[in-house]
Amino acid sequence: MVRPVRCDPILVVDDSEVTRELIHRNLASKGYKVIEAPDISAATETLKEQKISLVITDLKMFGGSGLNLIKYVKENFPRTEVAIITGYPSIETTEAALKMGAVAFLCKPFTREELFETVEQALAARKK
Repeated sequence: MVRPVRCDPILVVDDSEVTRELIHRNLASKGYKVIEAPDISAATETLKEQKISLVITDLKMFGGSGLNLIKYVKENFPRTEVAIITGYPSIETTEAALKMGAVAFLCKPFTREELFETVEQALAARKK
């Protein structure tokens, strides 16, 4: 059975190919169009070229911080929501990300259900 494609393109930004593929596979199974970027530079190029509803970004990556990406997204694409994933959660980082405009936060490792809940929460924030 072919799942209908949802019209909420999601950009997954993580320097871990395994993490990107895991998120991609799970979200695609729910009918989402998923685009992957291995770093912030590739993510900003994708954002310039395509309409993205949600960016899911790691906080700590080679070549940049997810906090910088949140700032870029919110300054240039205010209707695009941002969800954070991290293996290094801290109160300070969480507060900083939320103040900058992130609408959801997910700690690694996470379950499929936690991923789906986070995506739905972030996309619901976009529709408000």
